[in-house]
Amino acid sequence: MEFLHSLPVTGVVPEALACRLDERLQLYLLIGGMPEAVETWSEAHDLNIADPQLWQPINRQLADILQMYRGDFSRHPDRAVTPRITALWQTIPSQLGKDNRKFRYAAVAPSARAREYKTAVQWLADAGLVHKVSICGKTATVRV
Repeated sequence: MEFLHSLPVTGVVPEALACRLDERLQLYLLIGGMPEAVETWSEAHDLNIADPQLWQPINRQLADILQMYRGDFSRHPDRAVTPRITALWQTIPSQLGKDNRKFRYAAVAPSARAREYKTAVQWLADAGLVHKVSICGKTATVRV
């Protein structure tokens, strides 16, 4: 770490170190980037990512975090919006994980329309859980 801090902001990171940093970033993203899960990983000091024993506590922590998010959805002032928030939250990862990376309301519910989910999307955005991307050009799409 001292070496990294000694580099100027515009300095070039040596390739050997860049590869190691890239590996660590990939692990960080794989773990989900949540502080408690990252701490559990770092305490294990085990680089065998295929070991299911290593992932059990991390997966449990991430599941607990997701459950806390779902619990927060019910605190919405208009309880009629809560099911829509939950439905959006459950479908966003699978939709954006596809190659086309487009969000379609019809995938949430067959008759779903954007106007019906506007408040739910805004609530998720206000909570910092999603970021709305506006159309930027002819070929751009709106992503949630």
